[in-house]
Amino acid sequence: MLSGKRWRGERPRTTPSFSSPPEIRLLNQSIVDMEQTMECHKCGTPIPAGEERSYHDTILCEDCYMDVLSPARACDPWAVRSAGLSARSGDSLEGSAVQQRILSLIQKNNGMSIADLAERLAVKTGDV
Repeated sequence: MLSGKRWRGERPRTTPSFSSPPEIRLLNQSIVDMEQTMECHKCGTPIPAGEERSYHDTILCEDCYMDVLSPARACDPWAVRSAGLSARSGDSLEGSAVQQRILSLIQKNNGMSIADLAERLAVKTGDV
């Protein structure tokens, strides 16, 4: 106990100040670096701070996040039905410029994998 003396003003420090160990300093620096820019765990593109999306403990860019939430399906029943109805009504089935290019590449090469098509078209695999 104190022997009748009272502190006025600023109290003396009772805990010594320690410098942080190197591991803590490295961790703090990596947290600062993470706040400035991040990297997508799926495609590796840099993501500005605040633009990242989290999905099952992975950090994703917006494109990869959308791909994960609504993946492209190989056989979309609504697309098949829509194409059938368009063909019956006499509409042309020309498709977009990218779709026409995909068809011509497949015909020229007697079939191609999705990865090869994506590489030739310079798009992501999920966009093919």
